Amino acid sequence: MGPQTGTRRRATRRTMGAFTLIEVLVVVAVIALLISILIPSLKAAKDMALRSDCASNLHQVGVALNAYANEHREQLPPLYRTTTAFTTYYMRTPEPGTVNLGLLANRRYVTEPKLFYCSGQSPGDCASLVFNGPDNTWYSDAGWAALESKVPVRSSYPARLIEVPKANSQIGSSTQMEPMPPGVLTGWKMGRYSNKVIYSDFTGVNKFKGGGIVEGLVSSPHARKGFNRLFSDSAVRWAKPDLVDRLRPITSEAPTPEEHVAYYKLLDHLP
Repeated sequence: MGPQTGTRRRATRRTMGAFTLIEVLVVVAVIALLISILIPSLKAAKDMALRSDCASNLHQVGVALNAYANEHREQLPPLYRTTTAFTTYYMRTPEPGTVNLGLLANRRYVTEPKLFYCSGQSPGDCASLVFNGPDNTWYSDAGWAALESKVPVRSSYPARLIEVPKANSQIGSSTQMEPMPPGVLTGWKMGRYSNKVIYSDFTGVNKFKGGGIVEGLVSSPHARKGFNRLFSDSAVRWAKPDLVDRLRPITSEAPTPEEHVAYYKLLDHLP
C-alpha cells in the first residue's frame, strides 16, 4: 500500500466523521422548532398548576370560613374597605385593627399564611397583594402588635362587596340596598349567600396604583385569563373573563361601588 492510498483513507475517515454546514443548520432549525413548540406548552402547564394551587388555597380558606361561621352563629368575619370599592382584601388596618380574613389567622383557623394568597398573581404586576410584597409585608400577630406605627396587610382574595340596607329608607317601604360603606366594620352572615360567591381572586382592576398603595400595584391574577371564585359551600369554580369585560372592561381605573356589586352578581352565575 503506497503513501497516497493511506492519505486518501485518512481523508475519507475525516470526511465521514464530520458534519457539513447544511447539516448543522438543519439540526439547529429542528431544535429551534421543537423549543418554539414546547415553550407554550410548558407555560400553559405552569399556568394551570398555579391556577390549581390558587383554587386549593381558596378552598381551604372556605373550609376555615365555614368553621368560623359555625362557631359564631353564622356570622362571617366582619369586612372593611376604604373609599375604593375593591379593597375588601384588608386583613389588618391601622384602624380598626384585625378584620376579615385576618381573624382566621389571628384565631388559628388558618395556620399557613400563604393560603391567603393567589399563586397566579405576578409579583411585578401586583406587589400589593402578594405574600410579603414590597407594599404588603406579612406580620405574625405578635409582630404586628409590636409595631409602633401600624401598616395594612392585604390578602389576594377580596371579599364580595356586599350590600346593606340603605340609610334613611322609609319605614314600610321595600328595603332598599346600597354597597357597604367605607371606613367601618360591616357584618355579614353566611346564610344570606347560599350558592353565591363570597371571596375570589377577582379584583375588578388591573395595574391600579393609588390610595394607600405606596410601592406596589393591584392587578388581575392569572394573566387576566380568568378568576377563581369561592362559593359559600367552599366549592371553588373557574370563570373566564369574557362576560365580565362586557359588563365593564377591567382597566387601571377603579370600579365604582355599584359597578363592583354588579360584578359579583355576575360572578354568582357565570358557568
